[in-house]
Amino acid sequence: YIMDPHTATCMKSYEKDATKDLKTIVYSTAEWTKFSPTVARALGQADISEDTAAIEWIKNNTNVTSPEMIDGLFAKEIKHTVIVEKEDIQKEMLTFL
Repeated sequence: YIMDPHTATCMKSYEKDATKDLKTIVYSTAEWTKFSPTVARALGQADISEDTAAIEWIKNNTNVTSPEMIDGLFAKEIKHTVIVEKEDIQKEMLTFL
């Protein structure tokens, strides 16, 4: 199991501040592949910034696999390529709608 950064922050806080006799449930709502470069850095691989490279590094250096839906995602056609400056977001959204 590889923990995503949000859940890891929760666990770190729990380990630091919780009373040890307090029963606690930690519910993770994120998945590690969403944050793969950050997870790779946490595992010691600091020079990966691309998601696909980070996912492959993690899979090759740990005992985890990524979900099939994530593996297939990177083979899909990119449909939206417009990069919008923040001052133009409202105009672009109205154009899109």
